[in-house]
Formats: sequence, structure tokens, C-alpha cells
Amino acid sequence: MTKYYFTTATPNRPDFVKNPDETEMAVLGEHFAYFKGLQKDGKAYFAGSAMDQERTYGFYIFTTENEEEVREILENDPAYKKGIQTYSKLAELKNSLHPLQKDYPVGKEMD
Repeated sequence: MTKYYFTTATPNRPDFVKNPDETEMAVLGEHFAYFKGLQKDGKAYFAGSAMDQERTYGFYIFTTENEEEVREILENDPAYKKGIQTYSKLAELKNSLHPLQKDYPVGKEMD
């Protein structure tokens, strides 16, 4: 059964978004290309960012068979491998309101 996993990413430098250097911009391009490939392969269900007054955070939801697969995905992210960002604790999503997720309790109620 496909499972859904959630994590967040935090840049290793607080002013990264406001003041990236050329190397960081290049790595960010690799990061975006990597996630577009994951989305095409059906592994990245959602990838986006949010910003508060101090930092930008990445938010990710993955669709995989197991947690180990997600960990491998995260470890191969160019932004992680090259020290631009770190990931928070990985969590499996247990409920969803998305109508296509019929194998989740809330999704079943939406039939």
C-alpha cells in the first residue's frame, strides 16, 4: 500500500533566501530539478515553501511504499547533500481529506 510521508526542510543559513550566493543558487536549481523528477515519477505528492518573518521552510509530502524510500530520496536531494538545508523529523500521514486517498479513514468518508 502506498503511504504518505511529511517533512519540512530548513535552510542552514537564516538569510539564505534573501542573500543566496552563486553556488547556493546553482544547488537550488538542482534541488528544483530533482523534485520535478520526483513529481513526474509519482514520488513527490507536494513540494512547496512558506516564509515567516525569520526564515523560509520547505514542506514536502511523499508517496512511497515505506519510510526507507523517503529517507533515500531526502539523502539524495542536492540541497541536502551539499549542505544547503536539513530535514526535520519524518512523519507518516494517517488521515487525509483528499478524495483520491480512499485508503485513508477520512478519504473513505468522502465517497
